[in-house]
Amino acid sequence: AGWAAVQRAQRKAVAAAQQARDGLEAVAQQTAHAASQLASARADCRRLERERGEESARLPELEEAKRLAVAQRAFKDAARTAAAVKEAEARISSAGAELEQTRARADGACAQLDALSDAHAQQQARMVADTRDAEVALAERLRAYAQLVRRAARDTRADGDSAEALQLGGDRVAALAEASALRARHGLDALNEEADSEAEAEGEGEREKERERERERERERERE
Repeated sequence: AGWAAVQRAQRKAVAAAQQARDGLEAVAQQTAHAASQLASARADCRRLERERGEESARLPELEEAKRLAVAQRAFKDAARTAAAVKEAEARISSAGAELEQTRARADGACAQLDALSDAHAQQQARMVADTRDAEVALAERLRAYAQLVRRAARDTRADGDSAEALQLGGDRVAALAEASALRARHGLDALNEEADSEAEAEGEGEREKERERERERERERERE
């Protein structure tokens, strides 16, 4: 039963760590997607600004060409130049509208990146807390298991099986070492084996008293 509890705690610790890693991975993927969108939007903004600038730079030349054609009564040239002016103005207007939309898209990607940065920090903190809780709980399970093994080793030794008692002693030492390592990982004090032994001895004393009371009650029932 003691080892089964340790195994359950181990599975819980592993699951908590995996869930935390999955959460961080999901945030990382969303961050990469948002960063890609932002880069694309900024590239589009630069392209649209360049196109609008080029058309705006051509517009005075076209206007001047139209004015000269009218002055020279070259009406076909004037009409052709006037159409070119309208096309340039339309492209400038279209580029401006698209530029506003693209800037809004870039702003949205920036806002999403900020939110994801906060989410990543929260997920990281949650991962640390969940992992700590699971591993500290595992350390306590290992500690309880070590106490069970200690009692089993003592009983086995009393029955004359020194080899089995030695094996159990090794299991106990390994369990306490793992528990101490888990606690140290999270800045907690190492396990105090002497305190455990005293607590165990006190608990054994209470159990012996309870057994003696039960024997006394049994004797009283027999006298009745």
